[in-house]
Amino acid sequence: MKTLNMTEKDDFYSKMVREGLITREEALTRLIDENKLHLNEIRKLLDSTGITEISYLKRDKEEIIQKELLAE
Repeated sequence: MKTLNMTEKDDFYSKMVREGLITREEALTRLIDENKLHLNEIRKLLDSTGITEISYLKRDKEEIIQKELLAE
């Protein structure tokens, strides 16, 4: 994601659209659903490692997680 600003899923669904296997709209819908942050899983992982503050994360990720936590 950092290098190309896209994920492997983006590439996979792009190929499916080009081959006519799914529509562009279906690919976009799938990507929105599959690229969501799973905050409960992130929290479990952080808890299991003993990290109690998200300040250990890179700044951009921290901002994303904070926004998601506030939206809950």
